[in-house]
This record gives sequence, C-alpha cells and structure tokens, in this order.
Amino acid sequence: MHSLKSVVCFFIPVAAGIFNATAQALPTTHYKHNIAQEVLSDVAAAFGNNRLRPELAVLSKKSPKRVIARYVNGHIEMDEQLYDLCRNFGRDSAAALACVLGHELAHHYRNHIGSESFSAMLSQTSAENSKTHEAEADYYGVFYGFVAGYDTYAVIAPLYERIYQAYRLPDNAAGYPSKDERIRIARQKADETKPLAQVLETGKVLFLKGDHPSAARCFRHVLDQFPAREIYNNLGVCYLSQAAQLFADRDMPFAFPFELDPTNRLLGGQGRSLTDTDVARRTGLLEKAEACFRQALVLDNGYTTAYVNLSVVQVMQGVPSAAVGTIDLLARQTDGKLPPNAYLMRGIALVKNQQMSVADRDFTQAARLGAFQANYNLQLYRKLNRSVWDEVAEWMHNYLAPRQKAAKPLPSLQPKWDSNALKNTVSLTRLAAPDPVYLHQNTTENAAWTRVETATQEVSVMRTLPNAKQPWIGSRISDWLGKFRAPDIMFVSDRVSYCVYRQSRLLLEVKNQRITAWTAWQTTPLAAK
Repeated sequence: MHSLKSVVCFFIPVAAGIFNATAQALPTTHYKHNIAQEVLSDVAAAFGNNRLRPELAVLSKKSPKRVIARYVNGHIEMDEQLYDLCRNFGRDSAAALACVLGHELAHHYRNHIGSESFSAMLSQTSAENSKTHEAEADYYGVFYGFVAGYDTYAVIAPLYERIYQAYRLPDNAAGYPSKDERIRIARQKADETKPLAQVLETGKVLFLKGDHPSAARCFRHVLDQFPAREIYNNLGVCYLSQAAQLFADRDMPFAFPFELDPTNRLLGGQGRSLTDTDVARRTGLLEKAEACFRQALVLDNGYTTAYVNLSVVQVMQGVPSAAVGTIDLLARQTDGKLPPNAYLMRGIALVKNQQMSVADRDFTQAARLGAFQANYNLQLYRKLNRSVWDEVAEWMHNYLAPRQKAAKPLPSLQPKWDSNALKNTVSLTRLAAPDPVYLHQNTTENAAWTRVETATQEVSVMRTLPNAKQPWIGSRISDWLGKFRAPDIMFVSDRVSYCVYRQSRLLLEVKNQRITAWTAWQTTPLAAK
C-alpha cells in the first residue's frame, strides 16, 4: 500500500471523502499562484526530466484545512497559508517556496506514487516508505532548488521549524518521522548534497573566469549524481568554448550565442595555422558537446537553450543544413515563436549553407529581438554579402578591438581577501582524471572560500554568503553601473545574470536587477608557488 506524500507529510485529518482541490484553489491569475508557479517551473526545469510537469493548485484559506502540501496523482497542492509562511522569509521567501515545491517535484520525478487513503499512513509499510521517500525528496528537492538558483540550504531547517509551529503539529505523529528526526534528516541531506552544490558553484565561477577545462571537470563530477539538463548544457558549453578557439577567423567570423565574449576568439585567431592535432582535438570536443546537448534534450525535449547550442555545434561541424533543421524543429515545437538567438543561429547556418538572401530575414529578426551581439552579427552579415575577406577582417578588428575607457575604478569591497581563511580550508572533494582537480573549502562569517588545485594552477575563490550584509549587496545593478565602469562581460540568463570584471578578478551576481552576491578570485601558477 502506498502512502500519501507531502513536503513533510503534514496532514490534518478531516472527514473522509474525495477532496476537489481545483474547486478550492486560488484562480491561476492570482499573484500568489503566479509566483508559486514561476518557482515551480524553475525547479522543474532544473530537474531536467521530460515527464509532464505536475499541475499546481494553491488552496485558498477558505478551503478545508486538509493538506499543507502534497503531491498526488500528478498534481501538487499547497495551502495558501503555507505560501504566506514562505513569503515571511523575506529575501529568502523564494528559496523557501523552492524547498516546498522542490520536495513535491522530487516525489513526482522519483515516482513516489501518492494515495488518497489517510489510513495508509498508519500502517508500518506506510511508515517505512514514508521515511525513505521523504529523505529522498529532501535530498533531490533541495539540490535541484539550488541548481535552479535558490539558496535552499539556508532555509530548509528553519522552514520546517516554522511549519510545525504555524500548523500546531504534534512533535510525534504515528507512522511518520518525529519533528526532531525530520529536521535532522533535512539537515543531513542538505549536508550530503551541499558539497555537490559547491562544486557546481565553483564550476560556474571557473567558466565565467575563462577556465573551461576545470569548469568541465566540476560539471562532470556533479552529473555523476545529478544528471540534470542544465548541467549537461553547461558541460556542453565548456567543450564548445574550447572547440571555438580552434577555428580561424575566416572560418567562424560570427559571434555565437554560447560565448560570453567573442573578442578573445575573433581577435586572437587571425592568421592562425591549425595542426592536424588541433583539428582532431576540435572534432573530439565538438562530439562531446553534441552528446551533452542531445542528452539535455532527452531529459527535456522542449529545452530551448540546448536546441540553440546544438545548432552551434552543427555549424562548427560543417553541417549547416542540420543546424537549420534543428532550429526548424524548435520552431515547430514553439508554434513558430523562436527566441532571438535561434533566429541568429539559423541566419548563421544559412550563410554557411550559401543561402545569403534567405539569411537576411533571420539576421534582421535576430537584431530586432536583441540577439547576442546583434549589431555586430547583422553588420558582419551585410559586410560578408558585399566585401572580400581582407576588408571583412579589418572591419572585425576595428569593431571588436577594445576601446580605452575613462571609467571610474571599482570600489574596495568587503570582506577583504583573507589569507588565513584560505589556509584553513578543508578538503571538499577530488575530481578525477585525466589530471585530478582538488577542491578545498572554508566558510567564515561573511564568505565562502574555495581553493581549486589543478595540474597547472591554484585558483582561490571568495564568494559572499547569500544575502550577506555587505556594501552593495541588495543594491540595484543600475546604481552600480551608473557609478563604476561597465563590466568586461555581461552574461544574462533567465534567472541569474553576471557582471564579469576579468581584469579586476571580480564577478557580480544579479537577480531581479539587484546585486545578490559577489565573487573575487586569484590565480597562482604552480611554478610560482
């Protein structure tokens, strides 16, 4: 007999009978439902599973208090009072919602089938299944909530404390873990997954600073335990970034949407002579990238980013017609509503396929919608359409060459670089071959400190803790950009954006147009140690 699962198995028994959730739910146009649905979509996307996502119902306060939160029959139901409780976490309110909804999504994706029978909770079988499934749901839900960009680790334990208090739940309920045991399990599972989350975070920093091989090792390590679509995509982009460096400008003059900054590739490749070894390595990297993006699409066949990145691979592999087909397939899945970068990639593929006149429509649309490096790519297309390569190459250099800016220097941020914090880091994990990568970490009052040791260098990383009370944390990014110089690279995603100052070795994390954290790094070649 299956047990009915909830975020913490919180049920308040009422009279028996079938409960019509939708009849008692807030309308889907209600702002509370919309906010919860947005968090649910984020976390579900992080799971990277192509199963249909559960439908969400936020049960009105006026409905019978039968459930707090639960997954049952392909639906997730949560109490409006629970929503309000999560919102009381302030800046961490979305993270609290992610804990609740991530937990229920874990029941869905891990096939924890629910039952409407309250009496099932009372059986011994129900109790054992409950403990196992609840621990699993905490384990996967909290991690994928973190992958989705929410600091679930910081709120999971206090969230459970508040739920027990708010709903006046008994510390001990027959058939289910006690309150203390549940909070202990939650902390334990958070402790078990947090190192992986830290490896993932380190991988992001290494990628943004331009260390793609080390970043790839981080993502591969995480994938061994959490095969999510976004992590496959990140790994694929690492391979793609390395392959892109093995092209001459003449072959790949466009700026591709997977790149943070195409300047390094395009200005560094003029006159490059590639060896057979370079070509073989490039081929291998592109094959690895293709496999990653295809696996991401296996997990979620509607994952737009993977379609766009796969089309980049196909262009670089010399099969632009396949890239056109990939974007056309995406167009069929989205009823013709393509994202800006999809128009850009189809335009590039059409150019490589010698269909210059057809490409004009896509380049124009990409520029109108604000695709990656839209002005550069549109003007390059027009230049290629009427100029010889030597003129194009000169134009590229003049367009992309860095311009000296009389910009204001960056502020002196706190906490200051702490050598003692780095000395006191403890071993976090070892990332395997071909050359091992060692990660060491320490946490102080205001920051997390990570040392990354590779075969050639040591990278020291300091990241402020979420919502740390530090200068500029919580400030609008527009205020920062109005006072200090523009970043070398601005990386924009759906949930989190990053301002990268590579020369200053500084990274700003931005959510909802506000600075939520910042990261600094130092790199020391092993020969200099």
